[in-house]
Amino acid sequence: MGNTGGDVRNDEHHDTGAHGGDAAPGETDAGDAGNADAEGADGGGVDAGDTDSGETDAGPSGPWVPANLPANICDTPSTAELNVPAGGERSLTSDGTCDALVPQDETPPNICVRKFASATIAGSLRVETNERALAIVVTGSFTIPTGGVVQAISMGDFRGRPSFEYPDVFVGLPGAGHIGAGESTGLAGGPAYGPTSGTQLVAGAFAGSGSLWHGVGGTAGGALQLVACSELALTGTVSVRGGDGSPGNSHYVPHAEYPGGGGGGGSGGTLVLDAKRIVGNGGALLAVGGQGGAAGFDPEAPGIMTSPGGAGAPGRTVIHVPQGTSLPAITSTPPAEVLH
Repeated sequence: MGNTGGDVRNDEHHDTGAHGGDAAPGETDAGDAGNADAEGADGGGVDAGDTDSGETDAGPSGPWVPANLPANICDTPSTAELNVPAGGERSLTSDGTCDALVPQDETPPNICVRKFASATIAGSLRVETNERALAIVVTGSFTIPTGGVVQAISMGDFRGRPSFEYPDVFVGLPGAGHIGAGESTGLAGGPAYGPTSGTQLVAGAFAGSGSLWHGVGGTAGGALQLVACSELALTGTVSVRGGDGSPGNSHYVPHAEYPGGGGGGGSGGTLVLDAKRIVGNGGALLAVGGQGGAAGFDPEAPGIMTSPGGAGAPGRTVIHVPQGTSLPAITSTPPAEVLH
């Protein structure tokens, strides 16, 4: 449910929440190398909506201040660099050292700011946003070329987690909610929560787990903001996609005497793409919910019927650029909200 694309929301309105609280200084940490998994970067075959495809040679005609963050966040350049070569992997987390810690206007989580002088993500960058959202601020050149993937995941927001107790082992587990409820399977999907517009960073929800026989629920999409203080060259993929549920157990799985229902999909998170200028056609933004896991099956007992898990609800994608800025062809699923 809620996983299909549609018309882009090019609302042409001003973002009034562009200023965050005062930044708390912290050390610069170039990030730990890790396992950057690009799971779900294909968007699960979901139809996408396109942003406004204007010419890329038109410059901005209005002032630009990054959303959510202090107005002077771009004034002091960093000395660190964020480079992931093609075929390489790297990870960042919002739970470690931050260059600044910014409270959001409404509800937690706070935003951990990581600043870099330049960034080229030609490989796979895995981002984990758990207790905090993450803003990656690049004061110089920022490039995500074709084949480059930024994937943000999270432990999830419990507000969208499905609620069930001792579910029937043959029934698939429901999807997690976010922008809309998660898909029901006979068990109610996780509820909708959080804002449906604006730049507030909210993670998706984990779909949860049932019995030993059920598949495991999908992970939550992260809460991520990418800030290009100068120019963002984007032809790669940025994703806050919810994870897919795993298949229900089948008879040959240890300790599982009969098959079970599939796990539910996690819900998509929030992605804010914030730049003074964006160039490059063919970039992709993903905030879809994960697919439900397949139903378990026992070939020795074909009369035992199980059901697949439900899909997770989508999250949100937001593009924040100066008034009068033309956007290149960017595919966003679900459709992006464009703010100025």
